[in-house]
Amino acid sequence: IAQNAIMGVFPEAKRRSGRRINPDHIVGVPLMAATFGATIVPVGIAGTEKGDRRPIRAVFGDPIFVEKAETRRELVVQSRHIEKVLPEQMQLLTDAAHSWRDHDLKQLGG
Repeated sequence: IAQNAIMGVFPEAKRRSGRRINPDHIVGVPLMAATFGATIVPVGIAGTEKGDRRPIRAVFGDPIFVEKAETRRELVVQSRHIEKVLPEQMQLLTDAAHSWRDHDLKQLGG
């Protein structure tokens, strides 16, 4: 990964149906962030379900700043911390995105 590069990743690694985040699927992002010292910006998205053509909402959270791990132990500790924090943040943001989207659809009569 180049210096100052930006990369978008769907941490669950697949399209999800429903409103629940599956923390068991979030493994690659914590490892990459700790390996490279990357900042994570969690996002909650609503309206991307297959066949749904209604408005999409994305809610961005506060950045999670991650120091580059210098040792294997640091890599493991940081990755585990991110594995705990990231799903919680994504779930809060996903709930907010769905709430806003549901409100918008009611306003539109949908």
